[in-house]
Formats: sequence, C-alpha cells, structure tokens
Amino acid sequence: MHPWQLVRDASGAQTHPSAHFGYLVKKARTPYWNAYPAVMLAGCFSGGILAATRILPTHLWAWMAAGWALLLLGWVIFQRSRAPALTLLACLGMFLAGGAHHVFFNLAPPSDPIRLLAGDEQKVTLVGRVADRPRRRASGLSCTLENRFLDRGAGPEQADGLTALSIFRRADQDTLPLLRQGDLVMAAGRLGPPAPLRNPADFDYRAYLKQKGIHTAITAADPSSVAVTGRELSRLEILTERVAAHVNTQLGRLIRTPASREILRALLLGDRTQLDEETKTYFRNTGLSHLLAVSGLHVLLIGMALYQLLLPLMARMGYGWRTTEWLRAAITMGVIGVYALLTGAPASVVRAVIMAGVLIGGNLVQREHNTLNALGAAGLIILLARPTFLFDIGFQLSFAAVGAILLIHPVLTEAVSLSRLKWKRVRKVLEGVSVSVAATLGTMPVLLVHFGYVSFSGILLNIAAIPLTMFAMAAAMAAVGTGGWADVLAFPYGASAEALTRGLVAVAQWGDRQLPLLSLSWYVDNPWIVLSFAAALLALASWPYLRIRWTLTGTAVVLLTLGAALSPGRAGVDVIFFDVGQADAALITLPNDRRLLVDTGNGPFLLEHPARTILNHLRRYGIRTLDAVVLTHMHDDHAGGFATLARSVPIGRLVSSSRSVASETERTVRLAADSLSIPHRIVSAGDTLALDPEVRITVLSPDGSPEDEENNTSVVLRVQYGETVFLLTGDAESEAENRMIQTYGPLLRSDAVKVAHHGSTTSSTPAFVERVAGGRTFAVVSGPRRPFRGLPNEGVLQRWRLRGAETLVTGRSGAVWLESDGARVRRKHWRPDS
Repeated sequence: MHPWQLVRDASGAQTHPSAHFGYLVKKARTPYWNAYPAVMLAGCFSGGILAATRILPTHLWAWMAAGWALLLLGWVIFQRSRAPALTLLACLGMFLAGGAHHVFFNLAPPSDPIRLLAGDEQKVTLVGRVADRPRRRASGLSCTLENRFLDRGAGPEQADGLTALSIFRRADQDTLPLLRQGDLVMAAGRLGPPAPLRNPADFDYRAYLKQKGIHTAITAADPSSVAVTGRELSRLEILTERVAAHVNTQLGRLIRTPASREILRALLLGDRTQLDEETKTYFRNTGLSHLLAVSGLHVLLIGMALYQLLLPLMARMGYGWRTTEWLRAAITMGVIGVYALLTGAPASVVRAVIMAGVLIGGNLVQREHNTLNALGAAGLIILLARPTFLFDIGFQLSFAAVGAILLIHPVLTEAVSLSRLKWKRVRKVLEGVSVSVAATLGTMPVLLVHFGYVSFSGILLNIAAIPLTMFAMAAAMAAVGTGGWADVLAFPYGASAEALTRGLVAVAQWGDRQLPLLSLSWYVDNPWIVLSFAAALLALASWPYLRIRWTLTGTAVVLLTLGAALSPGRAGVDVIFFDVGQADAALITLPNDRRLLVDTGNGPFLLEHPARTILNHLRRYGIRTLDAVVLTHMHDDHAGGFATLARSVPIGRLVSSSRSVASETERTVRLAADSLSIPHRIVSAGDTLALDPEVRITVLSPDGSPEDEENNTSVVLRVQYGETVFLLTGDAESEAENRMIQTYGPLLRSDAVKVAHHGSTTSSTPAFVERVAGGRTFAVVSGPRRPFRGLPNEGVLQRWRLRGAETLVTGRSGAVWLESDGARVRRKHWRPDS
C-alpha cells in the first residue's frame, strides 16, 4: 500500500487509495497531508536549518521569533477555530526553531579553546578524554577529545568543548601511542581552528568537524608528545568495549582469511578502516557500498528479527500478552541501542533505531503505525540532537533511500502488477528489484552531488548481495555468540560466515568486471538541477494523483531549464595552482577544452599526496584525459607523482627539458612513459606547444647552457591568451632569470606568475620581478601553510608586493584558481568561506 494512506474522494470523504488503485486511468485525487505531521514538521525544521546556513544572517532569528510569537497570540485571540492557520503557525514555528537551534548549536562554549585562543594557532598542551574510537591509518591516528584543561605556558586553564586530535607517524618511528576510548591524554602540539578546504575536490575536514560540533584541532608534534595519564569509562562504555573486544577476539579465532575478517568486522562493528582499497573499490563501483556501512539493514536483522523470535518464545513460557509485548520491546530496544553505540551511532543506525522504537511503541499501545511518519519522527529527533546532521552524507543517503522505498516502491509494484503475479518466488525477487530501483533513484541526487558517481548495477547485484550479507551477518553473530564456550558450534558458524563473505566479494568483483557501463559519472553542483531531480522523484511518487504528478513534472522541467540557463560559463583559459604543500602542480584548461598539466608534485612528502589531489580534481570536473604533461625538471617535488598519474589517466604526451640527472625520479618517469607508450618530447627555449590555435604557449627556458644546475634547466612556459599572459617558472634560479631578461625583456610582463622555487631567495631577483610584475599581477607561490626550510621567504614575497603584485601562497589561501577572458585575469573564489 502506498504510504499516502488517506486521500479525499470527490465527496470529501477520507478513504484508502487501495479503493482507487485503478489510478493509471482514473481522475486525480489529493493526498491528505495532515496524516503525516511528523514529515511536515521535520521538513519545516530542516528548512530552517538550511536557511540559517545559507540565507538568513544570525541576528535576524530573534526578531523572527518575536514576530512568530505575535502571530501565535493573534491566532489565539481572533482565529481560535481556524485549523489551517494553526497548521501554518506550527510549520512556521518549526522553521524558526530549526534555524535558531542551528545557530546556537554552532556557538562554541565559553571555555572552548577557540575562544581562549581568539582564533589563532598556538603551541599548547591540552588535557582531554578520548570521546570516540580512535581511527588508525597508515599515516597516523586521529580521535576526538573532550577538553578538560589547556596550558599555554602560564598554567592550566579550564577548557570545554571538543577538539580533534591528529598524530602523524614519523618516517623514522613506526609506533603510535595505543589510545582507547575513555583514555585521559595529555597532548602537546599546535592548537587552532581546523584547516580549511585546500583544493576544490579535497575532503572538507573543517566542515566535517563543524558537523560534529568541533571547533578546534590539535596536531601533535610527534607520537612521543602524547601521553596517557588515566582512564574514565561509563558503565555503558565498559559494556560496549567488552562486547567489541569479544567480537574482535572471536573473529580473529574463527575467521582465517584476513579479507573476510575485515568485512565481517565492518558488518558487525562498523569499522572499515582496515578494509583494503581493492575491496572498497569493488563495492563502490558496483553500488554495493551500503552493504559494508552499518545501516538500517543491520538493525533490521539484529533488532526486528529478535523482536519476532521473542514472541513465540515468551508465549511458550506462559507470559500474558501485555507482559510479552513489554518484555520483547524492552529487550529489542536495549539490544539495538547497545548495537548502535557499538558501531559508533552513525546517522543511518540512529534513524533505524528510532523508527524501530516508534513502530514497536505503536504496537505496544495498539495504534496503527505509519512508516512514513516514523521516518519523519526519526529525522526530527536526530536533528534536534544535532542539527548539523542534515549535512551529513550518511544522514542524507539513509533518509533518501528509505523515503524513496516508502514512496516509489509501491508505485513501481502496482505499475507492473506484481501483486497479481502467481509465482511467489519470482514475485519476491521482483519486489527486491523494485526496492533496489526505488532506493537507487532516491539516493542518486545525493551520490551525484557528493561523489559524482552512481552505479545501477547494484539493482541486479542486490538480488544476491543482500541475502549473502544478511546470512553472513547471522552466521557471524552466531559464531561470535557461541565462541569461547561452544566452539563445536562456533567454528562451523565461522566457516559459514567466511564462505558467505567470499561469495559477497565474488558478486562485487563480477559486477565490477562485467557491468562497468551501468554507471553514471557526473558531479552535480547546480542547486537548480538538484531541485529538478527532487521534483522528478516526487512526481514519480505521486503517480496515483494526476494533478500533483503533472504539476511536479512541470516544476522539474522548469527547474532543469533554469539550471541549464543559469550555469556559469567557463572563461577562455583557466589555470589552477594546486595546494600540494612543498611541491608544484598546475592545471591549464584551454578554450578548446584541452588540458595541460605542469608538474605533478611527488608521492608522500611531508604527508602531502599531490598525485591524489590532482586525480581527485580530474574526476570531480569530469576530465578524462590530459593532452600534455610538462615536467619542468626531474626533482621529486615536481615530477615524483608522474608515474601514479600516468597509470590512472591517459596522457597525450610528456614534455621535459633535455637536461636530467640520473636520479630515481628520472628513471621512474622514463620507465612509466615507456611502459605506457606515452610520446616524450624534449623542449628548449624558443619551442612552442601547439594545443590550441587561440593560445600561444612558448618555452622561454632552458637555453642549453651546459654549466647549469638542475633548477636552472627548468622548463619555463609563457602562456598568452588574447592580451593576458601567464608565466610558469618551475624552479628557475637567478642565472636563468637573468638570461630570460636579456633575451625577452618586455615580453616577460605577465598578469599571473608562478613564483620560482617556492619563493626562495635564489630566485625572484629584483630585476626579474621588475620585468614581470606590472599593474595587477598575481604572484602565486606553491608552498606550505607555515614556512618550511625557509620557504617561502618573506623578503621575496615583500619584493613582489612592492611591485604591486598580489602574492598568494597556496598553503595559506588554498589552491589558486585564475581565469582569463583574453582581456583580464580574475581570481575564482571557490572556497565556501571565501
């Protein structure tokens, strides 16, 4: 039955739509929205949160709340019997409550370190309690601290709120401190606001922490600067820790294959940190990632299955109806509550637990429940606890999937007349396909916005993957439950779980190999197109109601047209200088959509991963090939990422200078180019790169001087489009700069320049700066947030400023994105906070 259970017929009477399910040919009827108060109120509350974030300034919320109070008073005095007015006031009140709640939630406590430090970064010693399960990775460890004390050198101060702690592994030190939830730690390091978004396609760490109510982050100087001083655990935390330890111990004993063990750990505990990247890729590419993320499916298996099994068991024990219902409700909610804490309480699990509580509670009081209202109630409760959950990807995916299943699945089922199919097993399979179709359609806008990728192969693969997952979980839970005291049962259960897990991985691998075309790669960042998607899905869900269906369809078309019309056009040439720490990488996009990458950075260097940053950007903006890659010279911080990049994206040709040292980086580059048959062109001063007839790309250096050191053999490019010029100088030092001054003179004048050698004193001589800078010139320095080994040099930056240039250090401003229309170069502000 469609969740819109109550409709009004022509006479105004309320009836079930089941009485009208010839809706494909009959007249429209209007849904009775008052049957879904929780959905309506949750929607208004969410709208207030969005308005507080995107539109309305903070100081207006108090005035709006006062205005709402006056409206409510007016209704009480003059319109007491007008139900529509009360509904409107309730919706407006929830809208204002959502906005105000979001505003106050984002305010840091009075003793939060962000207030004590006044927004500045300082070296401090912080004492706090580990509030969550520490996350270990190859690069280090991270966790959340409940602040207790802060010492800035003048003695301890009281500190409240939460702080994100990061400990990076040193190259000469393999060990990390063994931290557990509840540990009291003393950490010395740099404390300040979380780092902002560094590149357009990077993970927004600051926004992620903000969603969790965390305003500060501390980076430990090294692992030895973090010490455990004690431990504090509540009784509930002790219980969940013991359960988790038992699960880990039994999985280690009973599951032989490491890959299967880690998948079962992900299914039972929600811990995916040890899953290998290849397995994650299989599940991600086939749309099966939801099976590895603890969600409502797991709560359904653990909780609702337990709820159903307890009924006959308690009936046989002679309990009465009321006692049976209350006991099985309490046991079920207790078990799934502990399970939610055990898995870290992600939004999807909390949503499933709340919905289970609403539905079980309705059964207790003998009230007919409505699943769509339960979904709305779950959303409202979660947002009351933490309004920033609205922007959590897991929250969005969970509610989009369940909402689509509730609204679209019944329409699809009725459209193909599944209820009248005689073969029960075939009907069950087709119903599963219908559920997968509905969930895929519902989550598609969320996936395209956040990941730019959606796979439709999961619609078919779920037929086998979901049963395999559920049986694997059931077998694993049986193995863990009997392990240690009934091993004669535990080992067979463990072997079954392992075999089922292997089958699940085999399904994902097969889908990745055989169904690669059943996917869509498209990042959607236009809000009008997102709204168009939503309107189209609502139109499908409203199929029984002709008037609403066509209204929503027309709305979707109008929104899609607006999105296409209002999409910003791209300038003729744009250049993005990536923020890759102490390394270089710049991507040039030409008017004919050909791409030139200048330098690729290195592999892991000071915990930076330039190749990964570049690849993320290429995927985010739908760039499938690079027409040319220029390696200015063969130092690791300029060419070290080439091999990784070449294995991941087709490259038209490699361009470099003739001079190269016999280094490991140079050998790796040549081996990668040869093995992938990438044409390699050697260039020198006077050569040109013919990539676009509207853009002249000229090589200004090197000129082949035999005494030059490696930096002075850097390929220097002059990119001219219309009246604008970009100058990319690699690591050219004073000798090369002087030769370019003598040879090219006024041709060096540029609208944007990549400052040579990361702002070193060996480059940017006064004569060169005087030739290059003029009027408004962007002087971009590729360097870290804080000076490293004296780079960038403040004297060099000041030299460019004195010539009128706007200096931008990528580590401080994030990636610098410049656009040229042929007449002027402008900076594109891509950061949300810029």
